[in-house]
Amino acid sequence: MFSTFAVIPVANFSANNQAICTGNSTTFTSTSTGTISTYSWNFGSGASPATATTAGPHTVLYTTSGMKTVTLTVSGPDGTSTNTKTDYITVGANRIKMMSYNLLNYDDITADTAQRNPYFRTVMAAANPDILVAQEVASIQGMNGFRTNVLNAPGNTYSQGTFINGFDSDNGIFRLELSRATRNGLRFSQVTSGLSNCLIFGERPPCDLDE
Repeated sequence: MFSTFAVIPVANFSANNQAICTGNSTTFTSTSTGTISTYSWNFGSGASPATATTAGPHTVLYTTSGMKTVTLTVSGPDGTSTNTKTDYITVGANRIKMMSYNLLNYDDITADTAQRNPYFRTVMAAANPDILVAQEVASIQGMNGFRTNVLNAPGNTYSQGTFINGFDSDNGIFRLELSRATRNGLRFSQVTSGLSNCLIFGERPPCDLDE
């Protein structure tokens, strides 16, 4: 005759991705041991779902940025075990890549401009900014030409703001459509006034945030 003995439960879990962007998800898997009859998960602030009561795996989406603390409690005939992992998941905030580029008196008329276009296309393809502030644009024709012959030549869709015919420098501003900038509702008028709230200079995280 054989007897079955309960084993003391020990709570543990893992996540397949501990660094994600807002609007993205990660999957939690219980690696708990012992005889377990109930599970209680708490995935932290901004999580959807926020809690769960089965073993899982559970795919959880985070709608707010910050460090997320996750807790798993398991119970069985021989007791209860809780494992809390503080700041276990890092959820990054949305970022927009903004670039300023001096076009050196770009006019889209002279042969010199045409010869420079392939180099401009190479630079812009590598940078791939959501917002571009172009300096030293010679005219509105130059602004239109840069958008058509450089920015949108590879198949992108950039729109442009008002050409600024300044005293010392003529500037233009371009926005990549269907980018973080437009999906976050950023208007041209907000690029300066909303800088502290909307824009972070530097590289974008390696994931699509508004997904």
